[in-house]
Amino acid sequence: MPQGDDIAGGGSPETVDAAAIYEFNRGETPRTQTSVDAAKQSASMEIWGRSPQGGNVPTVQAYRETKRPLQGRGVKFDSNVPPTPGTGTPFEARWRLGSPGVFSPASGFAAISITRFLNLQP
Repeated sequence: MPQGDDIAGGGSPETVDAAAIYEFNRGETPRTQTSVDAAKQSASMEIWGRSPQGGNVPTVQAYRETKRPLQGRGVKFDSNVPPTPGTGTPFEARWRLGSPGVFSPASGFAAISITRFLNLQP
């Protein structure tokens, strides 16, 4: 069932304000952030990730909205789980499996729970 590098499992969505400021985003891509992935993320309130290219630890990746705002289609979200210290860049956040709040919903995946979600990939 997993598709692309990043998907989501099952859960319950929360109503969100489209004008709100979100902390993280992921732009639509044909491989790692499809419309199907966005629908799964909305339903589950989880963001999943595999090991990044050249890496060996499953990791959820997203851009920091304040540093690289979403342009066009994609998703915006907030999480109570802080990014893993010492990973990512000023523009990118990473949550590595083994860090507090990061769990493995399936073999080869890391995931975080999200508190707010805005799907801009209808």
